[in-house]
Formats: sequence, C-alpha cells, structure tokens
Amino acid sequence: MLLRFFRLLESARPADIPAVLAALPEADLAAAVTAAEGRLTRPARDYILARGPSSALAALARQAVLGRCEDPEWVIDRVLMRFDPEADEVFFTLDPADPRVHRARRAILRDRQGPDGHAVVASRVRRRLLAFTKSQPRLERDDRWDEIADADDPKLVLALMPHVAWLTERQAARIIATLDAHGLRDVARRHRGLWEGRGSAFSRLGFPRFDNLSWVYTFGSDFTLVQESVEAVSVDQYRELIGEAVSLNTPQAAHRLRALAWAALRAGTMSPAEVLEHTRPAALAMSLAIPDGGEHLAGEQRAADDMRFCIAGYAAKWLAGDPKRWAHAFSRMYTDKGTILELFAKPDKAVRIEDPVSVGNLPEGVREAANILLALAPADVAARALAVQGIEDAVTTAAGLTPLCRALVDHVVADGTHQQRRNLADNMATPDRVLTRLIDESADSYVPIAIMERVTAVGQEVLDRAYVAAPHDDELKRWICGRSPARAVDTLRHLADDPAWVLSVLRMAIPKWSRRDMSGRAAAYAVLAEAAGVEAVWALELELTRGLKAMAPFVRESMATGDAEPLIEAARGFPVPGGGQWPRNLPSWRDGIDLDHPLDRPLENLVRAHLDGRPDRWLHLADLLRAKPDARYEDLIAEAARLP
Repeated sequence: MLLRFFRLLESARPADIPAVLAALPEADLAAAVTAAEGRLTRPARDYILARGPSSALAALARQAVLGRCEDPEWVIDRVLMRFDPEADEVFFTLDPADPRVHRARRAILRDRQGPDGHAVVASRVRRRLLAFTKSQPRLERDDRWDEIADADDPKLVLALMPHVAWLTERQAARIIATLDAHGLRDVARRHRGLWEGRGSAFSRLGFPRFDNLSWVYTFGSDFTLVQESVEAVSVDQYRELIGEAVSLNTPQAAHRLRALAWAALRAGTMSPAEVLEHTRPAALAMSLAIPDGGEHLAGEQRAADDMRFCIAGYAAKWLAGDPKRWAHAFSRMYTDKGTILELFAKPDKAVRIEDPVSVGNLPEGVREAANILLALAPADVAARALAVQGIEDAVTTAAGLTPLCRALVDHVVADGTHQQRRNLADNMATPDRVLTRLIDESADSYVPIAIMERVTAVGQEVLDRAYVAAPHDDELKRWICGRSPARAVDTLRHLADDPAWVLSVLRMAIPKWSRRDMSGRAAAYAVLAEAAGVEAVWALELELTRGLKAMAPFVRESMATGDAEPLIEAARGFPVPGGGQWPRNLPSWRDGIDLDHPLDRPLENLVRAHLDGRPDRWLHLADLLRAKPDARYEDLIAEAARLP
C-alpha cells in the first residue's frame, strides 16, 4: 500500500507534498522510503532531510548508501548535517569498507563539528564503538581502529589504551593531539605507551612533544560538503543564468539550463509560467513539456504535464484557431531566439537565430519541440496548419521525431513527400497500423525495406505485408546483401516465390560472407533448394568455388546423394528460427500510442482536478488504499474527491 501511495504521490503538486508527509505516521513514512527504494520527489526528499522524523531520515540514509536515490552523496551529507543520533547510527551498522560509509563515519567521529569546535558523537554511536573495543583482545583490523583513533572524542580514544602497544605511530600521535585539544595533556602524559619509545618526534626529556607532532603528522580535515548536482534555483537565480544558453549552438549550456528548469519545476521553486517567461530560445522551453526518454525522475512527469498545460493555455490565447499562426510557430520553433510567449504573440515576425543549428544537432530532448507544439493543437487546426505552404521542411523533420499526432501522420501518409514518408517509416515510434497504411498507400520501395530493417520491432502481420509489397529490384538486393547471413536468409525465405531472383541475390551475397561460417551458407542453400531445386545449389556453388574440390563438403554430399538432406542437416543450428519468426522485441509503448491524444495523461489529469491543494484528500486516499490495496487509482481518486 505504501509503495502504491508514494508512486501516486509523484503526480502531486510539489507544494502539497510536505503537508501530506507531515501528517503521515512516522513508521509509515520510514517504511515508504524503504519500499520506494529511495525514489522520491524532490519535495519529499527535501522534507525528510530538513525536518522529517528520525526513522525516515535513517531509512533515506540507507538508500543513499546503496546509491538508490537521486544525488546519493549529497543526500548523505545532508543527513550528517541533521546531527540525528538514529540516522548517524545507520552508518555504523553498514560495511565500513564501502566508500560512502567510510566517509560518513569519519565525518561523524572527527570532521563534523558542533558549536564548540569539536566533533558531535551521538551517545548511541559511542556506546556501539566502546562495546566493540572491549570485545576485541587485540588490534586486528586497521581500518576500524584507525577511525576510532582518529575520533575527536576523548572517551573513544582512551578506550584504546588497553591496546596501546599495537597502535601505529600515526594512531598514537592522533590520540595525543585529540587529548591535548580537549585539555587533557596530562592524561596523554600519564599514558606513557602513547609516546614512550616512539622516537624523537614524540618525546623530549621524557615528555610528549605536542607541538612537534602536528609538524610530522597531518591532522587537518579534508572533509567538504558535496554540492547538489543540480540545484533547484529561484526565479531570480534562473533569470541570471538564462544568458548562458541563448543559442542552441551551445549544447552544454542548453543542457544545463534544461536541468535547472527541471529541478526548479520538480521542487516547486519556479512555476511553469515563470519558466516560460524567461526561458529562451523557444524550443528549449517547449522541450520541457514532455519528460526525457527512459526512466525519468520522480515528479518529472507532473512537472512536464504542468508545463504542457501552461503552454496549451498560452497557445489557445495567442494562436487560437488560426492555422497560419500555428503553422508559422511550428515551422519557426527551431530558429526563433525569443521566448515561447514572444513566438506565440507574433509567430510570423519571430526574431530568427542568426546561426541556426540543424535539428539533428540539437541538444537531446530539444529536437522534439515542434512535434510537441503540433500535438497541442486542436486536430482540425493542426491538419489545416500542415497544409500551409512553406513549411514542408519542418514537416519532413517532424515525421522522423516524436511525439506523433494524428494530423501529422494523416498528412504524411496521404499527401507527404517521398522523404516525409521515409522518415515516418524509419521512425521507431510509428505504430504498426500506420506502417500498414504506408505500405498500402505508398509506391516507394524504400518503405517496405525500412519496415524489414525493423524486423524485431514490428508485428508479424506488418512484416508479412512488407515482404509482399517489396519489389524485387536492385535496391532490395543491395539491402539484403548488406545484412548479416541470418537476416539475409530470413528475408529470402519470405521471397522464395521468385527462385530466379533469390538465386541472383545469393550470387551477390554469399561471397561477402565469411567462409569460416559455413552454416550461413548452408542455410542459404537450403532456402535456394526449396525455391529452385538442389540443381540450382550445385550450379551456384560450382560457379562460386570454380572447382569440385573447393566446394563445401555438404554440397558435394548433396550431389552424391541427389537430394537436399545434407544441405538441411548442415544448416541445423543456424540462428534463423523456424518459419522465419524472429524473437519479437515489441516496445509496449508503440502500439499503445494514442495519436489523437499523444500527450494526454489521464491519471495526472485526475490528480490535478481533484487532489491539487487538498492534502486532506491525499490523506483520505492513503486510508482508502489501506482498506482497498488492490483498487484502481482512478476509483480511489474519485472516492477521495467526494471529501468536501
């Protein structure tokens, strides 16, 4: 239940999250952090680090050590700065050989200082270490004794006195310096094993040379707090930084600005309207309307949805139902150097970037900006906008990118240029039903080849259509010859209804294959024998080898027996699954794409409509989840929304 609640909480408004967490039972919050394996929204993480209960802080510390949360080193340092005894003790229950654990333990015992300038060691940590020293007959593990000897805590270092004979000179020097710093010089003198017989660096006239020890041994701290990888900046800070990425020709600056905007949106330190007001160029701001591909961070989908809603509102106001204004904004998305608001206000007079970068060289995530705008347009307006003269290049680019919308797909399939259709066929996000339309409605021989190229990422029905539609011409022949033996043989098995053409392809392809891999040759000959008879195989092998002695043994055996069985036997084990069925690698999102609403997120829409600004409803929803752990989110939100 807790994990499901936290997953749904990723869709919450950032400002609501701290109030929700503050009202949860402490045990539930700690258990949720563990169940979520540290995947937290920024407001949730920051709440726990700043004022969350000790149990939740300790749970977060464990996840950070395991590297499961965002910015684990930074999180560990913020845990340390809470001076929380329960969280501190976590680091002394984990493997000290782990670099993160080792660094945290040293900070607690020596480097993290309180108001008096000395380390603050929690009593429960001290008791744990004292118990350890008493349980050991002698020093055996240098790393464990080192951290105790380095501790800025007289009780801990004095616990090592029974083991003083096994202390290294550096350990002894560190203990002497600690005792001296705490006003216990006389105690250090009384423990003669610390300095007696350790050389001139330690004693003079029989007493420790305290000042000289600091010259010989370095006792300074090298501990510095780790900086957050991407800070959640305020609008004023963001405004100052915006000048760093005024051109898309500087991918590093543009990438940094996107990261800062994402962090601010996820944390709630900037609103979508503030981001849009200051972010330039327009494409950079537009790209924030969808999360980056792959496993996005907690809260990123909500931030993107908020940006999308805000952009859609401005587009409805400024572009309205005018297809020409939509077309101008769409076609100039990558060349306008102003903000989105400036582009929308005067799309036909947008100030152009003096040296625009090609879309293919845009920073990752930004190149989808024009597609996002088109997906936000009303379907009928988008269809008419795509028919506006002068935007053909923009349409060609968009056909190969995401997100795809119904208007773009219909326009390209029905009225697109050759290159637009090819880009759509190559687009890995194009659903099978659209690929089928391309095959049926396009005379371009490249389209079936593009689909065959994606053999492991399309449905069998579409692939079969491509095999039937592909013309047996030189272009297809060159494509087959450029594939691996496995791919070539699998393709030819579907084209075996034209034996002469299969023979011509193999005549060109087989010489390009390695002679060490004879199983591919045998599989190809098995296909040829099925299509044209074993005589064709014998003739081709003789033609390629130019002599009986050089022929493959399984071909000679086939000639001797007069049948194809030796060819089939030699081909056994070749990696072409029976019937030409390749293992499918269908991305689940492709066939689930809603071309009519490509950016719509129904669940997030429900959260926005019914739970935003209502922490009480969120808490009621948590109770509902306890009572109905298997219920659908949509049903639970609807029930929670009844709370007045």
